[in-house]
Amino acid sequence: MASPGGVWPAILQEIQRNVRSQQFDTWFRNIEITALSPQAVTLAVPNSFYQQWLRRHYVDTIQRAVLTVTGSQSSVDFVVREFPASADPVVADVASAVPTEPPPSAPASIGVPALKYDPRRYYPVDWMARLNRQHLFESFVAGASNAVAHAAALAIAENPGRAYNPFFLHGGVGMGKTHLIQAITHHLLKHRPGLNMLYLSCENFMNHFIASVQNNERDKFREIYRNKDVLLIDDIHFLCKGAREVTQEEFFHTFNALYNAGKQIVISSDCPPQELTKLEERLVSRFKWGLVARIDAPAYEMRLAILRKKAHLHGRVLPDDVLHFIAENIDTSVRDLE
Repeated sequence: MASPGGVWPAILQEIQRNVRSQQFDTWFRNIEITALSPQAVTLAVPNSFYQQWLRRHYVDTIQRAVLTVTGSQSSVDFVVREFPASADPVVADVASAVPTEPPPSAPASIGVPALKYDPRRYYPVDWMARLNRQHLFESFVAGASNAVAHAAALAIAENPGRAYNPFFLHGGVGMGKTHLIQAITHHLLKHRPGLNMLYLSCENFMNHFIASVQNNERDKFREIYRNKDVLLIDDIHFLCKGAREVTQEEFFHTFNALYNAGKQIVISSDCPPQELTKLEERLVSRFKWGLVARIDAPAYEMRLAILRKKAHLHGRVLPDDVLHFIAENIDTSVRDLE
């Protein structure tokens, strides 16, 4: 069998064909191969969290790639090895944000159960994989109904923390808020990979905070959320539902910590700040500090342009009379058009 180093680039190329680009960049860029035989392949990874995540989610993908390249059905093993400080900053952020379990040999205190962490309680470690790959600036149709929001989003993507901070984006259901906020995220991940950033829904933020309270680990939660360069939160109106006083208090201090440090905050909502009637006034006031931009329902001409763009992205060819019929009869939201 060929030397491990000579075969590994071909194996990586095969893996890249079968996973999303963001997943590949996050989990495979910093792997090194240390041994390869017809029976087994051994890969060196930066830390134990890396090791556990790959073993749980990507062993089958790696085995298939090895089989395709070498013709051998090899088992996959991982060894933890220290990597240079220049390793992928995204992976370094995930690894440092999530506490790892002690090694099996570490003695536990008598009568006290070993503390076990579920990373997803405090940090959505797979958040990049949840992004919609179609939600890019290139696929967003700009027009009169969203011109300000679109221009501001572009400015933020190019210069986070300096233009329009905070950026509060609002509009009705299905108008393109999530598309635009994820377009910012995709652009930053591609062009500013060193940024410590996070995109998530407000519901996830609340769930993570509640879990930290239940497990008496609010300091861990604060360490994670108050040290971001860019924080993007979708559907902030969820903070208004039910008895959310403690969660609102936590978000207030998170907002202050990021804003005072000059970090970028992007928020979306289904209504403008002043209509978030169950939200603390001090939060509503802060949401207005930067730019508040609204996305309106698209006019007929824009609906037609959106339909043509969507058809092109999905590889569909639709007759003009069909496109005109849909544009004339569906005027509720972009989501309904699609």
